[in-house]
Amino acid sequence: MDIKSEKTALIKELEKINDEALIRAIQSLVDYASKRDQEYLGTTVDQYNDELDEADTQIEKGEFIVHEDAVKLVKGWRTQEK
Repeated sequence: MDIKSEKTALIKELEKINDEALIRAIQSLVDYASKRDQEYLGTTVDQYNDELDEADTQIEKGEFIVHEDAVKLVKGWRTQEK
C-alpha cells in the first residue's frame, strides 16, 4: 500500500473514533511529528524564502566567492592545521 492509500485508510478509521482522549493523543503525535520535521529542516517555508532573497541580494552585491576560490581557502586551512 502506498502512503496516499495509507493516509486515506487512516482518515477513514479516525472518523469512526469517538474517544476524545484517543483523538487528543493522536493529535499530539501529529503535532510532535510536524514540529520535529520543522526542527529537522530548521526553517519554515517563509524563513527559507527570506534566506534565498538575502542570498540573491548578496550575490547581486558581489558578496560571494566562486567554488574554485573556496576550495583554495579550505586547502589553506588544512595546511595550517598540520
